[in-house]
Amino acid sequence: MKETGKNILIVDPAADRRKDLSLVLRQAGYHVTPCSSLKTILRRPDLSQYACAIVDVQQSGMKGYEAVPVLKSKNREIKIIITSEKNSKALEAKIRDQDIYYYHIRSFDLKELNLAVQNIFYRQDEKTEQKMKNEPVRILIIDDDRDYADAIRILLENNHFRINMAHTREEAMEKIRQFNPDLIILDIMMERMTDGFTICYQLKHNPELKKIPVMVVSAITEETGLKFSPETDGSYFQADDYAQKPVEPEELLQRIGKLLHQ
Repeated sequence: MKETGKNILIVDPAADRRKDLSLVLRQAGYHVTPCSSLKTILRRPDLSQYACAIVDVQQSGMKGYEAVPVLKSKNREIKIIITSEKNSKALEAKIRDQDIYYYHIRSFDLKELNLAVQNIFYRQDEKTEQKMKNEPVRILIIDDDRDYADAIRILLENNHFRINMAHTREEAMEKIRQFNPDLIILDIMMERMTDGFTICYQLKHNPELKKIPVMVVSAITEETGLKFSPETDGSYFQADDYAQKPVEPEELLQRIGKLLHQ
């Protein structure tokens, strides 16, 4: 077996998922042990050699999250990632009630899961790590698409950010003052086509709020055919970054990191 820091367990009853995930992680340089059963894993005498366990929520005899305390009793340092086909508030609450490192919904790209594994083994940028150690970075998501906002919330919470959400222009301005975010992810088209532009303009012309980085994530170009950019439309569109919706999870996290360090 390779050095402890590169050893990963995959516990999933579905052979095709074990195969696909094993291939991705092995290509990234990890030593992977796939297994179909939690019972088999819990009988292993070498659990202390693994730094990470990726456990699907659907297991024979118990739910994946129910095995977290048992795994931790055998290896206190192991980082556990729980995967699930679908999410619900009740399921998410049960999973997050356990001592897990990450919660991955399989409808998301495998790149997101691979990124979570990388974050286990490699140190984050020193500045971000120190800030998040003292107090989680606060991010406010402003988007009237509740499903999309919830998906982004899960991604960011899994990466140890503190998240709040607003779904209207009026709610957004109230949450900005109450939540005091370190960064804002902002949609443009909400109840009104220009709500995002209005919010961004108000922020950047308020002496108390103008230093908050604003990342616009919007499908406005796809919806209207009109192209907007902070570089060419800076007089009324003063966002600090702009991405087309939907944005890949890895790209979103990279852009957030860059904005936080400016």
